[in-house]
Amino acid sequence: MRWLDKYEKHEDEKTPIGLILFAESSREQIELLEMHKDGIIVTEYWTDLPPKKQFEEKFIHY
Repeated sequence: MRWLDKYEKHEDEKTPIGLILFAESSREQIELLEMHKDGIIVTEYWTDLPPKKQFEEKFIHY
């Protein structure tokens, strides 16, 4: 994410975010990562996948 921010991000783009998807036979979870000056942190942690519409709306704001 830091490499993307430094070398690939255009001036009109926001700071990149990371999305980690985990799936096991009995559960799914999502972690949303954001960069801060102190490092990369998990900003949200979902144990259930949100509806597709809610998921799309969440990332329009980034």
